[in-house]
Amino acid sequence: MAQSRFNDYKKLFREKSTWHWQEIMDRLGIARNSVYRLRNQLRDKEGIWLEEHIFNKDVPRGHFRWPSDTPNEDHLSISLRPAEIDALKTAVERMENVTPLVKTALKKLVKSKAIAKKFNNEPILVTPLADNYTADKLFERVSKAIRDRRSAQLSYENAAGQTKTYKFDSYVLIPSDQHLHLVGESHNSIKAGYRKPITLRLDQIKEFTLLKDKFKKPKFDAQSYASKEFGPFKAEGEPVKIRVQFGPEKAGYIKRTKRHKTQKVTIQKDGTALWQINAPLTEALVHWIVSYGPHAKVVEPVELKEQVVDWARGCLEVNG
Repeated sequence: MAQSRFNDYKKLFREKSTWHWQEIMDRLGIARNSVYRLRNQLRDKEGIWLEEHIFNKDVPRGHFRWPSDTPNEDHLSISLRPAEIDALKTAVERMENVTPLVKTALKKLVKSKAIAKKFNNEPILVTPLADNYTADKLFERVSKAIRDRRSAQLSYENAAGQTKTYKFDSYVLIPSDQHLHLVGESHNSIKAGYRKPITLRLDQIKEFTLLKDKFKKPKFDAQSYASKEFGPFKAEGEPVKIRVQFGPEKAGYIKRTKRHKTQKVTIQKDGTALWQINAPLTEALVHWIVSYGPHAKVVEPVELKEQVVDWARGCLEVNG
């Protein structure tokens, strides 16, 4: 019933853009406080701020007006070939845990019985470890914040289990390791003069409320940021030449698996693979090499070899 009333409230603004609160009461048969409650619900759920006289003197007193820069659910008519719908369906199967909205949109595209039958076939793509962001339409609200450049008030739980609340400007979403990561800037950092993007895991965001404030996006190269911050061996510091020799049992796998943008792999005459990258030394790199046990030998640098030996020795002491 509540959802139906909310939908009826939005439909009024498709008829005309401006309504007096008394008109809304009469049309929907609700009390005055419900008119304002639905207004707040529209703001909190979908980030749409109805314009009022207190914020915009062009709006008559006691009236609500749909913001001119917010589309009011325009409907599009398009046609797609079965192969195109099948390609969309595959993408939806990957996105299903992110947002059910894409699945709903695809169902609306299905008109012919042949395509409808194909749509209901078994999925051809499954992502078992993907996080679920359907609660409270988090993905949709974050997407709107990015596209409309709207600030948000969010609560975030960090790795230590602490929850902090602050104002945040959202720039882009980046998928990595089965998670979606929101990149942007905290207003706390901006006030402190620390202008550097930070990364938040989307499934760690507990609350996300769109604000009316808009922000000016600074110069930001999302592709460059993603390649630098989301590589398997990301770290601060100067890159060094790293060479690791892998035994014949792992050589084929190492050659066909891309681990770093600077990676070069050479298969030796004895069947081993010489793996080379230029990157800072990191704990993640040490863990990765140790995971190959006797099949991986560090050629250079000496510092990395020592770190691998220390880590392996520590594992032996704990488990020996």
